[in-house]
Amino acid sequence: MLEEIRIYVTERLCIYKAKGQSWDLGICPSTRLKLNKHKETQRFWQVVPFGYMQFEVRVGTEGYVVDLNTRQCGCRAWHLVGYPCVHGYATISSLNRDAKEYVSEWFTTSMYASKVDLEAELKVEHVVMFESESDSDFESESDVEANVPEVDVPELDVEAEVDVPEVYVVPKVKVDVPLVQDNLVGEIQDDI
Repeated sequence: MLEEIRIYVTERLCIYKAKGQSWDLGICPSTRLKLNKHKETQRFWQVVPFGYMQFEVRVGTEGYVVDLNTRQCGCRAWHLVGYPCVHGYATISSLNRDAKEYVSEWFTTSMYASKVDLEAELKVEHVVMFESESDSDFESESDVEANVPEVDVPELDVEAEVDVPEVYVVPKVKVDVPLVQDNLVGEIQDDI
């Protein structure tokens, strides 16, 4: 069974490696798609510089501070996910820079290729679980001595009563609401 799992993992890694080699850009496709979404929505954000590589990004009454040196935004999304949030993307595009430069190295195709390239680590030679000179090492169970400590197992009182809280039931209350009589409805309609 372990051999089947190893073969499955090896085949899967080879498929992912071939897929990763077909990528021609510097970042993984899923990250590129997310950056393209940010590209569409970043145009609504106004970027105001207020320090060296520090900017305030605003739309309406909402605003966030973006620091390109530390690659952080006030919304903390950039720090958490590893690629620029929409605020960071707006700042980067206002400087006419490429957002790929600000993506974490974990989302690059080179890192993907290095993590998928595990063939050297997965090469396992024939593993012998138990070495034995002959099958007659253990002829019967009497040859094996068990070193099992004696343990006192407490007896459980199965018939012990358990305190169960009472369930409180709210009584149903019947409320009689007089129905509107036909003559009252007629009088109301006459008034209108």
